[in-house]
Amino acid sequence: MSRRATERSSDPRASLGSMNRLLIAGAVLSTLALLLAFLFLTPPPPSAQPVGNDAALHPNAGQEQAVAQPSGTSQPIASVAPAKTTSLDLPTTPVEMDTETEQKRLLSEVEQAVKRYPNDASAFRIGALTYKELLQTERAGELFKRSLEIDGNNSEVLVAYARMLAQAGKHDEAVTLLSQAVDRGVSSAPLLIALGEANSETGELEAAAKNFQQAIAMAPEQATEQATDQSSAHLPLAQTLIQLERFAEAEKHARIAVRHDPTNRAAFVALSTALIRQNKKEEALKIRAEMPKIESQVMPDDNKYQQSFRSFAASTYSMLGTLYAAHDSLTSAEQVLVRSLELNPTAVGSA
Repeated sequence: MSRRATERSSDPRASLGSMNRLLIAGAVLSTLALLLAFLFLTPPPPSAQPVGNDAALHPNAGQEQAVAQPSGTSQPIASVAPAKTTSLDLPTTPVEMDTETEQKRLLSEVEQAVKRYPNDASAFRIGALTYKELLQTERAGELFKRSLEIDGNNSEVLVAYARMLAQAGKHDEAVTLLSQAVDRGVSSAPLLIALGEANSETGELEAAAKNFQQAIAMAPEQATEQATDQSSAHLPLAQTLIQLERFAEAEKHARIAVRHDPTNRAAFVALSTALIRQNKKEEALKIRAEMPKIESQVMPDDNKYQQSFRSFAASTYSMLGTLYAAHDSLTSAEQVLVRSLELNPTAVGSA
């Protein structure tokens, strides 16, 4: 090899140039590899609207993505309309009410309910109780019967119907109605009290006393929820025991009745009578002196009656609201519940 060739091959500048070319080529290859990896491994961007089943599961996905789009992009951001909201101003003071007009309105509402839901015992129960309250007993009886045809073991309906029959002097029918219910296994303190009252009116005093005693046993004194039923059974039992000349027992139950309701004149009369028949005259006179005064009779046009009917109507509208809601008639439910609050803004159940 010639000296010139040897010098050329050992020239450091030539070696440096070759190394630079290799580095550049390696960098280019690395860049291409990274670019290919990015293209194949990066997932495609989500579409603006989901398709197939995803569209059903995420109906607002397109709107959410539009909202999430950053500002300053070339594409305009899609606007999303705010959710439509409604507000309802509930009454805070009772509205003026004409009793006769409101009675007609209430009866129209219950008639509409029984027409809309001919197989719902609750609709007929509400209607029957409304007509009973307004002393329209013929229509009330029809609705009571229809309610019992659908649900013959409803204790509330049985008691209300039996008491209406008793008020009309049909005590034998009341006894039959309630006795048959007891035979079917229907049993509650109010039902046994009503049956005992009907027994007493028909002269079946022993049967009456037995039913009152069973009612008291079913509603023990410490049970707050049933205290009203339990206390109300003591007075008719005391009155029945007086007729059976069991005066010591009558005194016991009359005292309980007085303690539960110190405003009940009948309880004081029963207690004083039981005492007198046991020759406890001095104590009987003392009881008579403590007897509450007789309240004046409430006439239909009195303010007290109007207030009572207002409360009853508000409660009935509330029950109708529950009925409509159970059948998904939400607009009707809202209307009657608002009316309930208009009559009685303090009706928490309606609110």
